[in-house]
Amino acid sequence: MLSFSNLIVPSSWASTANAFSDAAHLATRELALKLELITPNAVHQFDAGKFALLSGLAYPNATLERFKVCNDWHSWLFFFDDQTDDQVELGEQPLMLRDYMDACLAVLRTGAIRSNPAGLELFILNIRDQLLGIASEAWLSRFVDDVEDYLFKGTLRATEKWINGTVPDVESYRVQRRYDSAVYTCQDLIEITEEGLELSAEILTDANFQKLRLLCAQIVAFTNDLFSYEKEVLVHRDPNNLLHVLMTHRSLSLEEATSQAVKMINTDVETFITYEQALLPKIERDKRVR
Repeated sequence: MLSFSNLIVPSSWASTANAFSDAAHLATRELALKLELITPNAVHQFDAGKFALLSGLAYPNATLERFKVCNDWHSWLFFFDDQTDDQVELGEQPLMLRDYMDACLAVLRTGAIRSNPAGLELFILNIRDQLLGIASEAWLSRFVDDVEDYLFKGTLRATEKWINGTVPDVESYRVQRRYDSAVYTCQDLIEITEEGLELSAEILTDANFQKLRLLCAQIVAFTNDLFSYEKEVLVHRDPNNLLHVLMTHRSLSLEEATSQAVKMINTDVETFITYEQALLPKIERDKRVR
């Protein structure tokens, strides 16, 4: 049995869920049922996924209206990921997948919808409509750019490697996985959880802040890989997993790869804290950075 007990989780990192998690879950479930992304028979499975709990831990202070759209985005990501994993025609045909991605991105960027849209296209249109009511054009443009990176620099490249049976090397996988995790898009949403939190250009271009974004994405993505190894590699034969990458390119056993992955994550956590400390002056005088 693999052990992750050595993972560093600083006690200063709070883990309080948003008070509106249940309400947001019900709203997302109602929309997903309406768009037939889940069937009445699959409601129990959707409820068991507890997506709103994850969203609630990520955005503990978000107001109800703003939290709903955050949870909808998290749920969209899970629905999209499940479709690319479980639908053979999407998972095994990059051109079809690219067209699907283009359609979803066009909806988010412009509101343009195809004549016969899939449920996820209608779902993302609903998300866009919600965002237009609470976010600036500048923020929405940045968010869509990060969604585009997630789709084309992350998911599509990972799918191509899956189809070709190619195991990415450690460094290229590190970059691919940061995008494929969609964490950058989820970080963006922090700025719209309350009014007046959108970041200035000065903050967004700050080197320490950029490093924090990168490390956060990497920590979340690699930690996810630890827990999803069985489903991704053993069930779906997907080569895009940190443990599988380490085992392949460094000739490690599963236990050795797990130990090395935990050390990599812990190093990133320690580095994150170092960059966080470097940002303290801005954190102390600007609630948006905090």
